[in-house]
Amino acid sequence: MSVTEVAGNTAFEYDVLWRYAAAQQDVSRIRPQFPDHCQQLGARRTALQGESLLTTYRLSCTNDLRSDSIAIQGLEASLADVVATFRPSDGENLTTVLSPEAPAFQLDQAAEPDGANSNFVSYLSLGVAHILGGADHLLFVLALLLLVKGRRRLL
Repeated sequence: MSVTEVAGNTAFEYDVLWRYAAAQQDVSRIRPQFPDHCQQLGARRTALQGESLLTTYRLSCTNDLRSDSIAIQGLEASLADVVATFRPSDGENLTTVLSPEAPAFQLDQAAEPDGANSNFVSYLSLGVAHILGGADHLLFVLALLLLVKGRRRLL
């Protein structure tokens, strides 16, 4: 999910991009949930890009989102994780990983700006959980270890 503040606009407007795998059934039941003071402008647009569905729309809020929380409705009942990025028009991007255990984040207390160590740890743990999540993933890693001569080449 990506929330981008519209630059050069005096109102608090944000472009929302919600991307999920078209093949995953449980992901279609989860969606971003914004504060009550935010309203959707116009219609949502959904397009297929590769194996992903992209839904985009614009939000208009009466207050700045930076002091609010953004949640992913239905995430606690799924097995998915969501990478959420907030892009203010006048600052550094903030990225965090939301999970069923922590389906919301407070923007003013979100992860450090992109590139910080906390994001690296979040992505690393997400990757390790993904690899360990299925026998096919483990077999692929084992095949790589057996096929490649010199373990350093895998790094």
